[in-house]
Amino acid sequence: MSKKAETVFRERIRPYLEKLPYTCVVPIQQKAIRGVPDFLLCIRGVFVGLELKKDGKTQPDKLQTWWLTRIGEAGGQPIVACPENWKGVYEFLSGLANGTLGEPEVVPKRSTH
Repeated sequence: MSKKAETVFRERIRPYLEKLPYTCVVPIQQKAIRGVPDFLLCIRGVFVGLELKKDGKTQPDKLQTWWLTRIGEAGGQPIVACPENWKGVYEFLSGLANGTLGEPEVVPKRSTH
């Protein structure tokens, strides 16, 4: 049985997350806590909720959106990442880890097709 696209993406990016300096990475088991972002990170004191999607057309569901909103309201950084925006997301996370900040497009655009 082949792996789901989101699982493949998750496995592909995890080593990059774990190599970020000054970063604590907590992968979340989705079967245990529904709706919580796929990775919880603390990067130089900044709390990040990283939700993964298989492509830019997939939006977080209601419970995922609720968690991401709560993270943002508490001063954390909610991020939705997919393969199409991963480069910008990783540049942002690297900027946090290295003490510089940039503003990526972290929420994938909806397809207009």
